Amino acid sequence: MAEAKTTRWLKPAADRKVRWPDGRVMDAEGEQTDVSDPYWTRKLNDVDVVEVPALKTKKDA
Repeated sequence: MAEAKTTRWLKPAADRKVRWPDGRVMDAEGEQTDVSDPYWTRKLNDVDVVEVPALKTKKDA
């Protein structure tokens, strides 16, 4: 059975630039991520990113 994705909105901690695993820079306002991915778990544990409330997207407006 496949592991379920757990998505949360994260943004870089103060004075940090965080890259996605593919190399692009994370938006300073935050982006939705899959925190079941060990990459994001490590970033959270290292306090490179912080959790934020979900942002409204253009589709939501």
